[in-house]
Amino acid sequence: TPLGAEALKELLFRDISNNWMQIAALSAESSQTNVLLDSMVAKFDPSIIAYGSMVQLLGSITAKTQGIAAVKQLIQKTISDSSKEKKGWQAPLLAGLYTGLATRIPFPEELKSARNLLIGAALDHPSGSIRNSCINILKLMGLPATPATATAMLKARGKALDKRLDQDTRADAIAFLKIRNPKQYTTELKQLLTPQSPMEVQLAAVKALGEIPGEEICKYLLDQWNAFTPAIRNEAINTFIGNPGRVKLLLDKVEAGEINRGSFSWSQSVQLRGSGEQMKRARTLLTDSDNKRKAVIEQYQ
Repeated sequence: TPLGAEALKELLFRDISNNWMQIAALSAESSQTNVLLDSMVAKFDPSIIAYGSMVQLLGSITAKTQGIAAVKQLIQKTISDSSKEKKGWQAPLLAGLYTGLATRIPFPEELKSARNLLIGAALDHPSGSIRNSCINILKLMGLPATPATATAMLKARGKALDKRLDQDTRADAIAFLKIRNPKQYTTELKQLLTPQSPMEVQLAAVKALGEIPGEEICKYLLDQWNAFTPAIRNEAINTFIGNPGRVKLLLDKVEAGEINRGSFSWSQSVQLRGSGEQMKRARTLLTDSDNKRKAVIEQYQ
């Protein structure tokens, strides 16, 4: 009832950091989701973490359960308002909408009319969090082979290479390039994978190169291995995981002694040893390293 909804809101805002109050609010009827979300946005306090988490959860619920028209309206409001206001609700709301939309398979055709708005924000919005969520939604939506897409990709390429821009803006531009197969930008991405580029740009370049189908790019990464920092090597290893042919190339280098087993993080080692065609071989090559690492850790416990 309206009276019950008002009582719930009053209790929530009185003790919003209380997990039980959050659960109670999120358990309300779906018809109350929009009302509660509007109230959260109106009273949003960026100094209290719980506001951001609640807005994100409500955004996710909305994208999962509400009509596409309502979702599209929220996307428009979030992107258009956030360039003018600094209240802080926009980024968690858009992140929540992405999370909810990721569960809708196939992606709603009606929402694709928001593509140009999302592209504009992904490339030009001042907030990195907003740019990131727009890119993620565009990945779900897909970018067709159209002149508009080609123009957007060209703009992203320019931003990625522009040394005058901050590293986060350039890294996001690289992330935009990998919404589609970034193979045509292989030369540019390799150019960015040098010590002269900021770390975030290098990491983004590795991730983008890893999206290029086939094994040739992985052979390139292996050839450049000695020039990489530990952080870049760690990200490079991620580009091999999940692909049997790539994993074989990686383990060949480990077996030859050209890649130190200590380069693998614990989670990467577990993934390689836990599944895939090269699982048994990975166990043989990486287990000793993990046991030694465990022994060292135990010495300091």
